[in-house]
Amino acid sequence: MLDLYLRNLPLTPLCPVGLANLMQTRIELVIAGFKNSLCKSREDAAKSYGVDPNTLRRRLNGKHKSHKVAHTQQQQLLPPAESAVVRQCIYLTSAGFPARVRTIRVIATKILEEQARKLPPYQPPPQAL
Repeated sequence: MLDLYLRNLPLTPLCPVGLANLMQTRIELVIAGFKNSLCKSREDAAKSYGVDPNTLRRRLNGKHKSHKVAHTQQQQLLPPAESAVVRQCIYLTSAGFPARVRTIRVIATKILEEQARKLPPYQPPPQAL
């Protein structure tokens, strides 16, 4: 049901779902459909989900990774800390406060400071003689 909805969803900037997330979801559906033999060829699978065939080919061959996977080393917050920031933002907006970038940055900074306090100080490995 979800893939039928996503298949028919227009790719416009006015779409309520983020365009990058929508394309990523479509690509994941195409890959799953192709691997489960729902489509005869890569081109048919890409065409049926509205994905560029070259994108699908590169993903299947492992040449390109999704944005989320490719940039995990740049992520400063651990996933539990990130979900804590999201929960705090949801709480603030439900209480009537706007979710401003500055507020989110302050929350994330406090979490990072707390994580830094809990980590032991860095000690270099002993030198072999």
